[in-house]
Amino acid sequence: MADRLQYFINQLMDYFYKQKTLPSYREMKDLFDVKGTRSVALIVEKLVDHGFLTRGEKGLLPGSRLSSIPVFESVSAGFFAPPTENRYEISLDNYLVDKPQDTYFVKVRGDSMKNIGLLSGDFVVVDKSKIDPKDGEIVIAETEDGVTVKTYRKKGNEVWLQPENEEYPALIPTSETRILGSVIGSFRRF
Repeated sequence: MADRLQYFINQLMDYFYKQKTLPSYREMKDLFDVKGTRSVALIVEKLVDHGFLTRGEKGLLPGSRLSSIPVFESVSAGFFAPPTENRYEISLDNYLVDKPQDTYFVKVRGDSMKNIGLLSGDFVVVDKSKIDPKDGEIVIAETEDGVTVKTYRKKGNEVWLQPENEEYPALIPTSETRILGSVIGSFRRF
């Protein structure tokens, strides 16, 4: 991509992430440091062509690439390996969320799930439509003591909520226990 177009993309992305909305044409004139609205219209066309903006019934909308992040295919976590040049883009919300209407995030507190890599401060992505879990799925459950994240276990007719830390006991569900959803992903910031 040409340096000037990349500059426009960077300016648009910064604005969108800070303001949570797209700039008006007048704001784009200042944002892109151009003199007239004709220049803005030409830039907008290029941004539409490249998928950063799209046209809706009532004006411009964010394009699929506006919130995408470049991904390099892989990096070695063991022995050193030459970097891969294969690159593509993903949108984190599209990657983590299949059904926005059925999805919520929960921040993990505590260390009862540390052995599977869920640490205090992590966020789990929960599908609230998945309330009939299979053995081994991670769930958000409401018990008489509060809400918890645990591994759902079932053997025959026996059901329990298993912490993934040997320092904690398994929880035996009661009639008051409700499954609030299944964990479909997690993420953390360092």
